[in-house]
Amino acid sequence: MSATLYDYPVQIHDDPDGLWLTCPDIPRTYGVGDNMAAALESLRDGLVTAFSFYVEEGVIIPGPSASVTGQQRVRLPFLASLKAAAWNAFVTSKLSKAELARRLGVARPQVDRLFDFLHDSRSDQLERALVVLGLRVAVTVEPVAL
Repeated sequence: MSATLYDYPVQIHDDPDGLWLTCPDIPRTYGVGDNMAAALESLRDGLVTAFSFYVEEGVIIPGPSASVTGQQRVRLPFLASLKAAAWNAFVTSKLSKAELARRLGVARPQVDRLFDFLHDSRSDQLERALVVLGLRVAVTVEPVAL
């Protein structure tokens, strides 16, 4: 499995009071704001919260679909992307959390925190978990239009 940072296509809905954004890949979430930057930040927060529900239910977090040319996209923060990749690899692995903890040499609550989207895990801990789950992290840095 190879994955880039989670970068989802966005649907923009005009509203008299501002912008309303949805993400077709994650139907549980939306973002609102007076402008695009605020609406995207709201959507980003909503996605991270929605991912917590997928973890709670023990199911795979859907990855981003392809977008059409020029379609707005929302990119998740780096740490949330690592957590999503680790969670999906864990679910696919069929390991128990106790077995993952044993392989990582940590206590079970530490594994729970790795998959808690509201906890600020360290990226090196997530990278180590991904390696145990058979994946490696590859980072690229790209220029952005300012």
